[in-house]
Amino acid sequence: MTNGSNVETRWCLTLLGAAVAALAAGCGGGGGAGESAEPTSAATSNAGATAGSSQPAAATGTSSATGTAGATTGTTTAGSTAGTPAAAGTVTTPGTAQGAVITDEGLSILGANRWTENPQVFYDDVRSGFEAVGAALGAEVGIDAKSPWGSRSKAGLRFRYEQGTTRSGDTGLIYRANGYHTVLGSPRYSGTGKVYDRMYVSWWYKPSIHPNSQGASNKFIRLWDEGNGYGTRISWTQMHMTCDVPAGYKPEVSWRSWGGNVAQWNRHEIEASLDQPIVRTWVNGVAGHVHPCVKDPKQSARPMYLYVLGFDHGGNADGTNSYLDMVTEMADIYIANSPARVELSDSPTWSAAQRRELQPVRAWAPGRIDLKYVRGTLPKGAQLYAYVVNADGSVAEAGQPVSCRTKAGVC
Repeated sequence: MTNGSNVETRWCLTLLGAAVAALAAGCGGGGGAGESAEPTSAATSNAGATAGSSQPAAATGTSSATGTAGATTGTTTAGSTAGTPAAAGTVTTPGTAQGAVITDEGLSILGANRWTENPQVFYDDVRSGFEAVGAALGAEVGIDAKSPWGSRSKAGLRFRYEQGTTRSGDTGLIYRANGYHTVLGSPRYSGTGKVYDRMYVSWWYKPSIHPNSQGASNKFIRLWDEGNGYGTRISWTQMHMTCDVPAGYKPEVSWRSWGGNVAQWNRHEIEASLDQPIVRTWVNGVAGHVHPCVKDPKQSARPMYLYVLGFDHGGNADGTNSYLDMVTEMADIYIANSPARVELSDSPTWSAAQRRELQPVRAWAPGRIDLKYVRGTLPKGAQLYAYVVNADGSVAEAGQPVSCRTKAGVC
């Protein structure tokens, strides 16, 4: 994002032994090591955030996330492997943190900041929805009131609850589907976060064959704001990004190949900040599209939502479909109203990190963030470092060492 003059709270994590001991003694909550759609209106997509909740969320107000923010030297743009420092000379008001610790209850960071609203509006680790609906292994992902999802593929192409090899190498629950049009959509939100012209989505994706190997335009994700498709439409495919752009802007389409790995877990990220306007993507931490997508002015009061997520084959010119042998797997789907989030890595610096894991929020307060600890791709027993990404997408280059205080002594 472009650096501006706005003052943004910045977490400057400074580990203090006494604070860590206090955290280890007082951590609460649960969580351990983790791991074309049926039509729905935009209004129904705002119902219901952690997976399995079906309570409706109010569609009033705007996201608390602000636009551009200043950054000091030593701060980088989140998601960039280049690690280019933000422009020097801008001023920020630092927050303070007094500890980062993993216990058997999860990850906690103690400190001070100005983000009074939890940015997370949805998180689906597969298991929570599986248990909420009482599904059996092999069952199709439903769209009833207990399901975290409000739409899905047509019969014969739907995701199922399956056991498979997770990105940590263990056996666990994943979403798996076969065929050319395998998607989930309209996630049910809850909590305080609302998504209007800003959205951040992160998910893990594993294709059995390359998503460009048999041609056509194949969507990974679609962001809409009008259920009939005549409002804002942002599509990220294996070869390009399409959306409305400012009048006169060229090129209207951003072209870029996928860049992921076949038969491996790949982390996808997309940030849509239509108030900038800008949409950015990353695959496995490598920056991809940067495109000035704008919101349909007729839908200014209508929130964005995730219309479909998965593998949405666009079909061939002769009306046939390819990718009949495609197997798509997904896991750990996270949605927020800004890029603000907490990530763990085994690298002491952000720009050198080869492995990062987003940590889903359990509680977010001005003086403390409690999270479910997700190890994922991080080596077991490695020294970990915490990074708190700001609402403008910037992040301190130096990570905060995390203390491991589990009963087993291994994180």
